[in-house]
Amino acid sequence: MLLVGAPLVVVAAVPRVPGALVSFAVLGLGFGLVEVALLTLTQRLVASDVLARVYGVQETLGVIATAVGSIGAAVLVELFGVRWALLGAGVVLPAFVIALRRQIGALGARAQVPEQVFELLRGLDLFAPLPMATVETLAVRCRQERVESGAEIIREGDCGDTFFVIEDGDIDVLKHGLVQRTEGTGEYFGEIALMRDSPRTATVLAKTDVQLLAIDRVEFMAAIGSHPRSRHHAERSASERFSAQAAD
Repeated sequence: MLLVGAPLVVVAAVPRVPGALVSFAVLGLGFGLVEVALLTLTQRLVASDVLARVYGVQETLGVIATAVGSIGAAVLVELFGVRWALLGAGVVLPAFVIALRRQIGALGARAQVPEQVFELLRGLDLFAPLPMATVETLAVRCRQERVESGAEIIREGDCGDTFFVIEDGDIDVLKHGLVQRTEGTGEYFGEIALMRDSPRTATVLAKTDVQLLAIDRVEFMAAIGSHPRSRHHAERSASERFSAQAAD
């Protein structure tokens, strides 16, 4: 934004052709950075199934703003002349950035997102529909837990407050002491108790040494509750697994 506004101030202050050419080249660079930031941030913050609609709204607002700005610029030129119009237009953007510098700086003060954890969570059917920023938040806030072979991870009948993703290793899912299925890397468990607000419906044992990603109930429900498709996947998964356990 500074690169877009400052060149207009320079042209107004020093109205010479060579300086103006350089200034407008800088303005073009700044405008390009603004466009890239808008496109990429929107992709991170918006769910994929509504992304096209959001871009449509952005483009529409952009066209409207351009039309209003063109009329406003013409009025400024008519009232104050070209140099003062350029100066006024150029000062607005830098002043806006300076006024909000603390808030803008705070947006960048985030924990580094672990790439492998993000990719694993992003690949789950529950989280795939979510905006990238939501999955990044989960990746930052989840806990990595190491469980030795044979250890009990969750027990049938206990209160459930955690969702688990298998980062490495294998687990056995038992119902009434009988093994129902074995799950491995990239699979998940524990969603039934969270979705249904009920006790654990099965016992899970580590078949091998297991590396898990643990997501607390609050974080899990906040993430999937923010998007209908994600919640639908979670509810379908919970229903299918609950039905399979009941049949067994």
